[in-house]
Amino acid sequence: LVEEIKINIPKELNFEEEANNGDKCRKLLKRFGESVVIPEIVRDLSSKRVLTMSFEPGCLISDNETIREQGVSTKDVARLLTA
Repeated sequence: LVEEIKINIPKELNFEEEANNGDKCRKLLKRFGESVVIPEIVRDLSSKRVLTMSFEPGCLISDNETIREQGVSTKDVARLLTA
């Protein structure tokens, strides 16, 4: 476990790597269209130590109460994620 942490913590703290992961995630989730929004990375304002992204209104995927308040079925969300 310690060796894994030694390898992964520097990666997690390198926001350029996190920006690349965000881009990969956006490409993978593109098939959902407008149903899933991933913030855009602002590369000109980002670095290894700072990650700047667009603001996207919404809620966390785990916030069932807010999802229901928006009139969205949590079952539909689950179906979308497992499709």
